[in-house]
Amino acid sequence: LRRALALRQRREQLAERYRESFSDLSEVELPPVRADRIHSWHLFPLRLRTERLVIDRNGFIDALKARGIGTSVHWRPLHLHPYYETSFGWRPGDLPVASAVWQRLVSLPLSPTLTAAEADLVVQAVREVCAFSSRRVESRRLAA
Repeated sequence: LRRALALRQRREQLAERYRESFSDLSEVELPPVRADRIHSWHLFPLRLRTERLVIDRNGFIDALKARGIGTSVHWRPLHLHPYYETSFGWRPGDLPVASAVWQRLVSLPLSPTLTAAEADLVVQAVREVCAFSSRRVESRRLAA
């Protein structure tokens, strides 16, 4: 507990760095921040704007992995867990908003031990994947 505040503050610094670095990217939505709240920043979830990308979430994750960046997928909707699918017959269409949002979420590395150089690599990789994917979307639009 003695270190809890310092660890949260370090995650907050990294989250702010990501927010500043990605603020101009139209391909992602950043997690919201409220001035009247203290965020723990235990995760940094990006919501992909898949309509502006030629890849889906799994392709985005694979492209980051190819650049040496590990990610996570969190918040699998309960109705998509095998127990609920089997026990109650729930399907993605039963809760379409939760199902759709989940398919756009990627959690970036956000650890208090992440160095500035490592954070730079995350930023660079996300920007490269977005730039590559957006150019391909634009090429499709021009060709159509």
